Formats: sequence, C-alpha cells, structure tokens
Amino acid sequence: MKLPILNELPKAESSIIDFRGLNRTISASTNELIDCENISLKDYPKLTTRKPREVIYQGIVNPQAIFKGQKLYYIADGKFYADGIEKFSGLSEGKKSIVEFHKKICIFPDKKYYDETDGTNGNIGNGETYPEAGSCPDIDYVCVHDNRVFGVKGSTIYGCALGNIQDWTTFIDADGNPSEVGAYAVDVASPGEFKGCIEYQNHVIALKENYHHELYGQKPSNFTVIEVSKTGTTENNSLVEVNSILYMLNRQGVFRYGGGQASNISLNLNENYVSGVSGTNGRFLYMSLYNGENYNLYVFDSLSQLWWREDDLQAVDFAQDGDILYCLAADGKVYKFNSGTEEIKWQFTLTDLSEIGKVNKKNTTLYASIYAEYDTEIEVFISEDRKPFKRVAVYRYDSDTVKNIPISINAVSELKVKIQGNKYAEVYSIQKKIVGGGVVWR
Repeated sequence: MKLPILNELPKAESSIIDFRGLNRTISASTNELIDCENISLKDYPKLTTRKPREVIYQGIVNPQAIFKGQKLYYIADGKFYADGIEKFSGLSEGKKSIVEFHKKICIFPDKKYYDETDGTNGNIGNGETYPEAGSCPDIDYVCVHDNRVFGVKGSTIYGCALGNIQDWTTFIDADGNPSEVGAYAVDVASPGEFKGCIEYQNHVIALKENYHHELYGQKPSNFTVIEVSKTGTTENNSLVEVNSILYMLNRQGVFRYGGGQASNISLNLNENYVSGVSGTNGRFLYMSLYNGENYNLYVFDSLSQLWWREDDLQAVDFAQDGDILYCLAADGKVYKFNSGTEEIKWQFTLTDLSEIGKVNKKNTTLYASIYAEYDTEIEVFISEDRKPFKRVAVYRYDSDTVKNIPISINAVSELKVKIQGNKYAEVYSIQKKIVGGGVVWR
C-alpha cells in the first residue's frame, strides 16, 4: 500500500516593489490599489502620504470661481475679491469663465472686468443687444488666443477685435471690406451647445458634449473651423492642459487629447461621472469628480500615468500659479496645495496577494517596509476569502524610522490587506514569504 509522505516545500519569496496606482476593476493586479485615501505616488515606485494643504481663506459664502493673476482673485456670493478683499459686487450666481487680457480680469457670462493696473472695474461692451455697435454677445466660456478673446455660446464661436476686449462688432473696415483686425463670429452646424473652449497648441478648441471643433488661422479672412471628432466635454471647468496634453471630462470618463482621437484614461476608476472640475500644478492632473452620489478628488500623474485618490474634497474651481495650485472648495475655503503643516490620516488596500489558485500553501507572512515619523500609529487589517476586514496588528513608532511590519495570514483563496496610518509615512515595499505544504506520493 502506498502511503502519502508529507514534505515541507521550500520557502518562496516575492516582493511588491512598484505600486501601480488605483484600479477598481476586477482585473486589478497584486501591486495595484483597489482603494486608497490621502496617499500619493508622486515619488513612484514609493507610496507616500499626500502633501498637506494650507487654508489661505475661509468662511467664504457661496463660492463660485477662483483665478490667479497679479493677485489671487475669487468670486463668491456675487462679489469679486482680490487677495481676500472685496473689490466690487453685483455679479450673477453660478459658475464663471475668467481670463486675463491686457491686465484686465475678464469675467463671463457677466461681461465685467477688473483692471489690475488701477483697481477699477467696469462693463465689457456698452450694454446694447448684440450685434448693435459696441455691444458684447452673450458668452458662456472664454479663452485667450493670439491677442484676442474667443468665446462660445450656443452653437456660435465669437472673437473680439485684435487687442480690444471692448470691440465685438467691427466686422468691416472703413473701405467696406472685411476687417482683418476686427471682430469675428461663426455659427457651427453640429448639434448641441458648446460646453467649453480652451487655447491649445496655438489654436482654439471649442467643445460640445459630443463634438470637438478646432479653429485655425490668424485673422478673420482665414479663420477656419473644423470638426475633429465626436468626443467632446460636459464641463468647461474640466478642460486643462498638462505637459502639452489636453484633459477633459465627458459622460464616458476622463479623456486625454494630444492630436488625433481622444482616449479614455479613467477606465481603472470604474465609475461614470456627472460633473467635474480640473486643475494642475504643471505635472499632476487634479480632478474633483462627482459620480451622482459622492465627490472624490483624484490625481493623475502625467509622467507615470498612474491614478490615486486623495479624499472627498469638493472643488468649485482651481487656479494655477506656476507649480502652485489653489483650490476654491464648496466648504468655503481656499486651499494652497502642497503647503502647510496638516497632519493626514491615510489608507490603502491591496488584493489577491495570496495568488489565487495555489492550493499547496501552508501559511504566508507579509512584511511591509514602512518609514514613519515619531508617534505614528500603523494599523493592519485583512479580509480572507471575502469576509469582513479584521484588525490584526497595530504598530506605534517611537522614533523616525523604518519598520518591517510582519502580517501573518492563513492559507486562503483570496486575500485583501488594508494598511492605514495617522501621520506622514513612506511605504517602500511589501515582501511575501510562503511556507508550503504539499503531498508527495511513493
């Protein structure tokens, strides 16, 4: 009679050395995060706590828009503020589209300006109904290109006269010919209304929900509008250029455009979004996205192409100043990102470290290599075979140091590991050591 002889299988080791960002789909791999909060992969492959945010202003009622020019400007409750000081009031409710043009901060759809040179404010246009002489058309969204302000409303693209924000109606010169320094307007036949516009790679892009149009040329006689694709945007405030690539939000997700056809980069987020607001500090794309129930602030690294989630901050608008990013939030605060002394709680979750399908495992120990500051508390939770998470370890740091935290687990078919902390930390790697048990027949 042949009897089985149980042999101890050799130890096997493997490491997660490159955390590959957020992936909520069923295809998430071992080194991808299926959930996270207040972490960052800016120092990829190291995973760290996100940088703090400094509160610059607070107690803001009905926040509407923010813009960085010579000063930090924001609009709230119909009032215009410069560096926190009210300058004028009487603006309408709702979102704004703001550009700087010849030292004037131009605000649409209100057709108002604030002069940075002398601090005065006034109207854009004379108040007459467009196209009466001196009037300004109703415009929802604006951008600046080639010494003109371009705007969109409905299915029309407008451009002011060369260098003159007050002239939107001079189409003919003194000799009765089309004026090459005059204003411009064109109706676009595609269905729907324009949802945004932006200058990109030395031309104007105007977007509807399902149409992408581009305006080329240097003067009214050779301005040409072409349809590029049927991938548009739903939110003007989601349009932002990062490292020469244009990003935008539509009903299908977050899209990236660098010429040709736009591509969806948000499939790993595994959600559809109703609205969103975008900003950048020159490298990272920050997007406050609303999925119909919750707001989440996501970050996309334009270099590593990785996503991660910071928290549930509901951004109203962003403003960039070089590598500095400001956020006007629905909680009535203006935040300066990557600044301040905020202490941050964080967590991330990994899945399938057990390598589904291997049945010879006896037990497994994970070692999480984590640097943390003095008095940081690290907690470890595990979920085995889809059961609820249970806390299995707590570690408190008595100095600024690196600990290799052991996490023992049983032989399971599916495993999730959640690690969280209450102060700044750096996660270098997660190493796995398996002691196997198998059956050898003679």
